[in-house]
Amino acid sequence: MLLAVLAVALWVRADPASPPFQGLDDDWLRLMGGPHDGLPWAAAEAFNHGGGRFSAVALMVLAVVLTAVRRWRSALFAITAFLATYAVTEVFKHIADRPRPDSVMVTVTSQSFPSGHSSRAACVVVLLAVVAIPVAARYWWWAVGALLVLSMMWARTWQHAHWLTDTLGGVATGLGVTLLCWWAFGTMLRLERSQRSAREPDDLARTGEVPSATSGLPLRCPPARPSRGNRCPPSPHPTRSSRTSRPSRPPTPIRRHRRTATRTRRWSRSGPTTAWRSPRWSSASSAPATRSASSA
Repeated sequence: MLLAVLAVALWVRADPASPPFQGLDDDWLRLMGGPHDGLPWAAAEAFNHGGGRFSAVALMVLAVVLTAVRRWRSALFAITAFLATYAVTEVFKHIADRPRPDSVMVTVTSQSFPSGHSSRAACVVVLLAVVAIPVAARYWWWAVGALLVLSMMWARTWQHAHWLTDTLGGVATGLGVTLLCWWAFGTMLRLERSQRSAREPDDLARTGEVPSATSGLPLRCPPARPSRGNRCPPSPHPTRSSRTSRPSRPPTPIRRHRRTATRTRRWSRSGPTTAWRSPRWSSASSAPATRSASSA
């Protein structure tokens, strides 16, 4: 696109007053005649001031905001693309040296081809698509951006500030320079995007916006074994098995047994001695079984 605009600028330079496509420009300028007042004039004035100093101020604000959110690579790309678009447009203007229409209705300070307002409008559309518009939403942003660029082209020709081919050359210049800068900053922008993707989960977790891994799962019993009579509270999100299971019956008391041993005393001439009998199994509820020493 830049080479095409450069070729047209050299072509115009051969005869700036009447280039080969001057007839097309004259026909379009006649279509843009009529009373220039009311709402169309107000809209054209908005585009006239918006594509001038206001665009530079808005770019500086955007660069400051990007730097504040630690996106200095995107800010550097935006400033470089905007300044490069302005510089290349001015170079092409001096090469072509084409005069503006005779009935200019606004203040102008430079040559006609290509249109600086149109080139900056195309540059801003691509810039916002790269640094501010999510990838999933770019499909509608390109339609909105095309509408803005076409409106800028209409406004410049409505006020007789440019020829139709001037605006076409300006759009091609803005797109070409910005896309070239996008390609040059591609590695830096991809690195910044990857760092943002790695940093966002940590930032969200620090602010408490990221749910934990166990959120949304049904509550379960604590790992410690609950005492008899303290049941686990029902889950707020009951599963299918818990909904269909029958209520549990109270536990049946189990008769426990214990191993007991009896101790007897034996009397002898040397004195009393103690002997342990072999253990006997008996129920905890029944009395312990005993035997005499003589029977043992």
